[in-house]
Parts: sequence; structure tokens; C-alpha cells
Amino acid sequence: MMELKISDLVWDRETYAREQTSNNTVEQYAAALSVGAQFPPIEVERLANYPGQDGKIVISIRDGYHRWMAHQRQEIATIEAEFWTDDVLDYSSRAVKCQLKAQSAFYNKQHGDRTSEKDKRETARYIADNDPEKTWSEQAIADMVGSTQRTISDWIADIRAKQKASRDSVVYRLSRLGWTQDKIALFAGISDRQVRNITGSDSDFAKISGLLQACVDDAKVDALIRDAVEQYHIDTPLAWALRLDGQSDLDRFGMAVVEVEELREQIDEHYGATAKGRDAVREGRRGSARKDT
Repeated sequence: MMELKISDLVWDRETYAREQTSNNTVEQYAAALSVGAQFPPIEVERLANYPGQDGKIVISIRDGYHRWMAHQRQEIATIEAEFWTDDVLDYSSRAVKCQLKAQSAFYNKQHGDRTSEKDKRETARYIADNDPEKTWSEQAIADMVGSTQRTISDWIADIRAKQKASRDSVVYRLSRLGWTQDKIALFAGISDRQVRNITGSDSDFAKISGLLQACVDDAKVDALIRDAVEQYHIDTPLAWALRLDGQSDLDRFGMAVVEVEELREQIDEHYGATAKGRDAVREGRRGSARKDT
């Protein structure tokens, strides 16, 4: 535990587990401080790559916002604090933001103003939305926010469905571009069997392709494409590629170029703009060129 200057601390609204702060709580704490009350130390963390700090490492309040504000009201220059970890966390990382948000929810579950069901839901959805690789299970989120696994599953079902569709689209596109099953499995972090299920003749993509190709009325194709995009959470270029399977090379060539660019965007969104993602896009372009020659 140590004394830190009030002015040296920052409060991060994005990873705070409550939608609203409480001025009433701040006033109560300030009144208590004025008559000599002692409060537990606040929890803080060192963060790198924090917005607007030009590379400076900041000390962020993880638990104790109302106590920090009460000290300011009483013009107390320092506050007792404990560091959450000894590490410097990278604020630009979505995984770190999930961790910070979850920890804030956990603290608020234990003491202080309790979080509302709306706050818990928004925290759960924030974590799920920033966790496309599903490192946070429904039970893990439930434990942090103070809810049940079933409730969390209901709250984030639509997010997980879109994430799965995004991953499956990447897998399917890599397969179309000539990647082997074992290479796709290694890249996507799934098993060979899962790759087969996503890309095989009985997969959802095969079914979608069959439905789209079965339509012989050109006037209805656009509406059918839109339905497929909405129902299966795939993007429009992929839907058109499925529609064009088996057609002339000239028709498919134009769509192949669009597919590679869409693959790049999906990989950036799902896996991040990492070297791993960039390698996949380069391989995709080579594979597309090979298929068209």
C-alpha cells in the first residue's frame, strides 16, 4: 500500500462497470472524511498506450472512483492505494480491456454501490464483443458480474453467433483459396474436424450455396442474397460467391478479388491486424491467383 497524488490518477470511463456514477455517494464519503473516517485503499493499475498520453504510462483507478472523488471534494492531496498487479498493461489490447471491465464489475459486486442488472448486462456484452476468440466463457463472465451462466448466455447469444459466423467465414474462404485443413485449423485455433464441418458438403455454406443456386428468377436473387446475409450472418460478397459457384471463370474472377479483400477485413476484425492475419491475406491473394490461372 502507498500514498498516491490525487492529481496523478486517471479514471477510465470505458472500462467502468456502471453506467452512472453517484454524486450522493461521493457526498456521503466526503462528509465521512471531514470527520476523520478512514476508507480502504483504492485499487489502481499501470496502463500503457492510454489515449491522449503520448506514450506516457498512466495510473488508472480500477476500484474506488467515489472515494477518489470524495478526496477531491475535501481537497485532500493524496489517497492510499494498492496496485492490482505489478505489471504494466497495454490499454490498446482488447483482451486487457475485457480484463479491466470484468475486474471493475467484480469489485462492484463485493462492495460500494451495487451494479444494476442493466450494468451487468452491458458489462457482459462488452466483454463478449471484445473477445472474438471466446477466451471468456459464459460462466467466467457470470462469476465476475454476479449473475448466472444461463442469464449471461441469453445476454450475449447474438454476439457469439455473429463471432462464430465471422470465424466460419474466414475458415471457408481460406478453404476456397486452397489452404489445407491442417493449416486452416492451426490458423483459426480449431480442430481439423471443425474445419471439415465448416467446409464440407454437409456444411451450412454448402446448404446456402445450394439454396442460392437453385433460384432461377434473377428478379428474386437480390432479396435471396439479403435473406442469406441476415439469417446466416455472412457478408454480401461471400453470399454472391456461393451463388456463383459452378459458373464461368469470368463471373467468378471478379468475385474472387472482392472475396480476398473481404477476407482481409474479416481477419482484421476477428483476429486483429497481426502478422498472423497479414500472412493469411498474402496467402489468400496467392491462392486466388493460382486458382484463376
